[in-house]
Amino acid sequence: MPLEKLSGIVLRYADYRDNDRILTVFTREKGKLSIASRGCKRQNSPLQSASQLFAYSEMVAYSGRGKYSLNSADLCEAFYPLREDIVKFECASFMLALSDFITGEEEPSEALFTLLYHCLSYTAYSDMDPMDVSLCLAVRALTVSGYSPKLTSCVRCGAKLNDRRRVRFAPQLGGSVCNDCSGEHMEVSALTLEAMRRMSLLEDKQLRNVRLPSEVRRELTAVVKAYYLCIYDGVERCFDILARAK
Repeated sequence: MPLEKLSGIVLRYADYRDNDRILTVFTREKGKLSIASRGCKRQNSPLQSASQLFAYSEMVAYSGRGKYSLNSADLCEAFYPLREDIVKFECASFMLALSDFITGEEEPSEALFTLLYHCLSYTAYSDMDPMDVSLCLAVRALTVSGYSPKLTSCVRCGAKLNDRRRVRFAPQLGGSVCNDCSGEHMEVSALTLEAMRRMSLLEDKQLRNVRLPSEVRRELTAVVKAYYLCIYDGVERCFDILARAK
């Protein structure tokens, strides 16, 4: 059986038998894979540390009959501080769940992989608000996936919204609407939508500079959730995790 080298982050796992796990791993090279980690729960197993939630490792796996098994793994980053703070843990769990949800089996995405890695790093090791990092990941993931909403002009009439203090956001229409076209859509501040626009344009290393006012954070959380619910069926369970972090 051919061996393959993979760089991967463990998104979730399921225990089976006494000492084994099935890992769902987001890999840089092949996208999301299901990989068996046999014997990883045994004391002193060399696979133990790489078979934990959040673990980022350089792996060697072999495949047979369409299934992958872990042969060896070198842990690169465990993100231990995520386990020491409940808010960081819930926000990081949201990042894993959302990445898992929007990533197809064996569909590589270098951009989403590096985004997830950076966001886990900022959550674990920086003084950023974990909610801000979570929103950065959610907004940037929309851009990476090609689902960015229209934010600077009305999706119905095309009117520019740059000079408006309060505008409306229509998730089902794909973006912002002016007051003349608003109907019963969500009312938000222009500052909130500008924050969302700027987040969508940031490079991964620039995300560390994001600091959201509490009101913008509150509005943006509602806007992002509503928009995701219009795009992905069943994604609400991911945002239920984020709600626990508040």
